[in-house]
Amino acid sequence: MVKKGFVAYLFNLNEVIIDILYILGSIGMTISHLLTDPFHIASKIIMILVILLSIIRTYKFMKIFSAFSPIVTMLQ
Repeated sequence: MVKKGFVAYLFNLNEVIIDILYILGSIGMTISHLLTDPFHIASKIIMILVILLSIIRTYKFMKIFSAFSPIVTMLQ
């Protein structure tokens, strides 16, 4: 967001949706861990989704640097 600008960030819906899902998933995971056991199946599923979203976000951040761009494109 800092590199592209706030308005350009908001118009890229893919990044915004992934960021919002990651934030909501993290909050949901925290609440799930507080209300139930972290080893409960629902907590595990939420945790897996949050981990997948964090991997996607990491690839998006790595794509900014030109040295990592071919590697990220290959992984996607």
